[in-house]
Amino acid sequence: MCGIFGIVTLDKSIPSEKELYDCANLISHRGPDYTGLYVDTGIGLAHTRLSIIDISDRSNQPFWDESGRYCIIFNGEIYNFQEIRTKLEAMGVEFRTSGDTEVLLKAIVHFGEKIINDLMGMFSFCFYDKQSNVSILCQDRFGIKPLYYALQSNRLVFSSEQAPILKSVGSSPDVSSIFSYLLGSGESSTVRALF
Repeated sequence: MCGIFGIVTLDKSIPSEKELYDCANLISHRGPDYTGLYVDTGIGLAHTRLSIIDISDRSNQPFWDESGRYCIIFNGEIYNFQEIRTKLEAMGVEFRTSGDTEVLLKAIVHFGEKIINDLMGMFSFCFYDKQSNVSILCQDRFGIKPLYYALQSNRLVFSSEQAPILKSVGSSPDVSSIFSYLLGSGESSTVRALF
């Protein structure tokens, strides 16, 4: 289990490093082995790592490719990463780690978004292309690995848990709405905002 948190600003402002750190700290129990941050124009990424497959520092996240163009923060496990790695190696792609994070990053770089359809596992991740300033946010088909998000007027905030999002957007749950929902107060045909 790891934790991811991120902010993508639509107005290209630079997210606060302190906010990223504070929100990552709220999910540090998901990944006590390492916390990494990246902040730049239009994006801020945070990752709390639980080292499992490749426990070396080389697999710390945010994880960058050798060119410094592509980055990923990833929570989960890709069960068929060895198979994907073999295909990439046959294309001449080299690896510096033995983990699935680097395989996922390089698979997206070389095969594009369509590789997501071939992934078997449980995962949530944010892939970032620094050159084109494009981010891809993805969760496994069954939602095994959590991925919550909130869209404000000028930014998208996402996380493995709700607490960092609530802290970031400056909101708290509407307890009366939650209570009404749990009691089934006759409002089943109405969608109510919980925040």
